[in-house]
Formats: sequence, C-alpha cells, structure tokens
Amino acid sequence: MADNTLATKLKSAPVQAVFAGLQAGLDAATTVRAQAALLRALEQTILHFKDALLRFTPVILQILYEASLIDDAVFSAWFRAKGDAEVRAKAKVFIDWMEAEDEEDEEEDDE
Repeated sequence: MADNTLATKLKSAPVQAVFAGLQAGLDAATTVRAQAALLRALEQTILHFKDALLRFTPVILQILYEASLIDDAVFSAWFRAKGDAEVRAKAKVFIDWMEAEDEEDEEEDDE
C-alpha cells in the first residue's frame, strides 16, 4: 500500500523534480546546438561531482548514444573542443568505441 502522507510526498518531490527536469532537458535536445549544450552541461555536472561521476563518464556517454539522444558528430565535436582534460581522458574510451562502431557500419553499408 502506497504511503501518500504529506511527509512522503515532500520527500519524493526533489527526486521527481530532478527526473522531470532531466526528461525535459533530454526532450529538448533535438538540435545540434541543444545537444552540444547538453554535453557541456553534463561535463560540468561530472566535474562538480567528480569523485562520484568521473569514472562513469564513458558509461554515461554510451547511454546517451544508445538512446540516440546525441548525434555522433556532436559527440566528436564536443570531444575535440577545449574542455576538461580528465573528462576527455575518460571519454576517450567511448569516443574510440563510437568511431569503431561507425567504421563497422560504413563497411557493412559498402557490402
């Protein structure tokens, strides 16, 4: 049975707000400019919570990739742009994997 007390609702409000805001942000990332802004914001979030998030950088990027939320070209441009060296170093694993995936897809298309 769900606990619908005011205290429970107040405790869950921040979580709901975070995820509602996250979903709104992801839904809005339909242009190259918006996708690039999302990656820059993600980078700043990773830096802010570096101890907890830095090691998960490639996983986070792959989730965005698998969900088709960020175009390959936007990932590549973000990676080449000036940014935090630690985040880029962690992201390199994902970028290398993505570029290899793209090459495999091109080879399959040529056959």
